[in-house]
Amino acid sequence: MEIDTVLVALADDIDTERVVDHGVGLAQGYDATLHLLLIVDHGRTDPEAVGNALLERAHDCIDESAIDTTHSLMYGFSTEQLRLHPGSVVLDVRSDIGADLVVVPRVRAPAVLGEVADYVVRYASTPVVTV
Repeated sequence: MEIDTVLVALADDIDTERVVDHGVGLAQGYDATLHLLLIVDHGRTDPEAVGNALLERAHDCIDESAIDTTHSLMYGFSTEQLRLHPGSVVLDVRSDIGADLVVVPRVRAPAVLGEVADYVVRYASTPVVTV
């Protein structure tokens, strides 16, 4: 199996280090790029600041000289509108960037990524690792 891009979904209410470490290990093992998808709760007043803090925490877990990393920020999702559901967003970004493998945390609601792992596993057209 050839993997060029590993997508890792992150939110500020999860164990960032654990999820990023799994993504980094997979990306290094396949000599792939790591893409961090930062998902910020729609209720946050300054989503960019929250996203930047989350990105900084994620980068603290990565030896950047050992792996190529890109990122994107998602804000404004809704659990009521399926096309804006965090699970749909993860799958849309996977498709947009051509990720070959998705890493999502397995957490329970009401966490931002609560129940997203089940959704992504069910509907992804690529392999998914839940941590």
